[in-house]
Amino acid sequence: LGRLRVSGDRLSIVVDGGWLSEATYPVEIDPLIDVARFLSGYGPATALDVSYDRADDRYLVVWERATSPTNHDIWGGLIDYVGNIVNTGFAVEADAASSQTVPSVGWSILNRWLVCWQDDRNKSWLFPNNYDIYCRLLEPTGAAVTSVGWLDLNGGAVDRQSNPDVACGWFDCLVVYEDGNDGGYPDTDIDGALVDTAGSGSLLASQISFEAGTAYQERPEVVFNGSDAGEYMLVWNLWLGEVWDIHARVVDTSANPIGPICDVAVDPVTQYGPDVAYNPHSQSFLVAWRESVATGQTDIHFKTLASDCTPLTDDLLLFASTGSADYVRVAGGATDGCFAAAILHRTGAGPPYEIELRTVCADGSITDAATISTFVESDHALAVGYNEDRNDYLVTWADPAGVRGQFYAGSVCPDADDDAFAVCDGICALDGYDHCGDCDDTDPNVRPGAPEICDRKDNDCDGQLPPEEEDGDGDGLSACDGDCDGADPDSYPGAPEICDGADNDCDGSVDEGFTCIAGAASSCTTSCGST
Repeated sequence: LGRLRVSGDRLSIVVDGGWLSEATYPVEIDPLIDVARFLSGYGPATALDVSYDRADDRYLVVWERATSPTNHDIWGGLIDYVGNIVNTGFAVEADAASSQTVPSVGWSILNRWLVCWQDDRNKSWLFPNNYDIYCRLLEPTGAAVTSVGWLDLNGGAVDRQSNPDVACGWFDCLVVYEDGNDGGYPDTDIDGALVDTAGSGSLLASQISFEAGTAYQERPEVVFNGSDAGEYMLVWNLWLGEVWDIHARVVDTSANPIGPICDVAVDPVTQYGPDVAYNPHSQSFLVAWRESVATGQTDIHFKTLASDCTPLTDDLLLFASTGSADYVRVAGGATDGCFAAAILHRTGAGPPYEIELRTVCADGSITDAATISTFVESDHALAVGYNEDRNDYLVTWADPAGVRGQFYAGSVCPDADDDAFAVCDGICALDGYDHCGDCDDTDPNVRPGAPEICDRKDNDCDGQLPPEEEDGDGDGLSACDGDCDGADPDSYPGAPEICDGADNDCDGSVDEGFTCIAGAASSCTTSCGST
């Protein structure tokens, strides 16, 4: 499997080096390599999420699978960085007596996955909507860390916790969720829990309150910024009686609030379904959401924020729908300082739906990127993962037959001469097949480790030109070109012979063609003068 790459006006197909080294030449490559593909056939799938494992260079996609009209389980599948299926699908949690829904996943640097979901196993006839948040730690292979494996973040309390989201910091993960601790609507709070991913996993703190009150707060999302300080940003919906607004809060790695709650979007129209991402290269957050335009019609708006929640842009339009934009998911990290925003929208009542991917930068600039799919049957199952080592995105969505996905490249360091060495500026990223250090991206004969040839260039990029390639006299030729006198601009192969006591044409003879040679003892008059 390969990847299309565009650099300026050049289109190239990049394939895995290990595969290429074992190929039989001539190699034939199908250029239709970056289309939507099945990631798993275990469906039907509904809600899903995706996260990237830097240690093993792979993604884990988790989804809600309907195994019967009344039972849903949590499934997962592993995909490598070019879309090869590592594991077609496995059950993360499948309890025949209850339903597990709305999964979320994060990866910690201890090389563990944390998958969380809402679970109704503690419901009863008296409390039929009693959800709790359960989590399971997974090894990189997808195997459960422990035989029990689940963490009941809420102790089985009858108070309806739902809609979890997971973000992992250095060693711990923060799980945020809706908490109907007073019985649910109209009083739900935004709470959270810290989960230690070491060992068999444990709760470091639970029932952490991020916003509580008499209003209705829901749909929290969280992201870790990965800075030296290590901070999370949470965003959620707040119901004020007539419209929904978007709030945010920054907390430290112990989930302690840093500063007050931020008003992200407080227009007199409904703003709903936010998502948040962070880009370390621009040190900015992106928050995107649905915004009501008219009855049955919504657009996608966004705002970028600094690490302290200070707005970097106004409330800006990201996508204007001719029907309705029903869902937006964002991911950050691209080395140009920008973000990817995947938008699920429809022109009619739907389905089908379409998915568009757009690039959003910290300064508010927007680029139309790609149409990912034009036939999607679910209106809420969409996720975007970012591969920070290879600088590309994986967009995933649900399908009646399983899970589909498609890759999209971020800002890649240019390798215009296709010599497998790129020009790296500290902002772009390698695409996985290149190395940094090219000192001339217009010439494939110039790259680190290349043999020196006689072209008066630093072929091996060591910063030095070999002495035999230097043109010390400025005549356009060097010793390896046949220049027999690097200090005399009148001496080089093919130069006209003049009477100066030098081998001007570098043929091994001096002043040939003259009857009197300069410096001789005889007396004569020639163009050399008299002696």
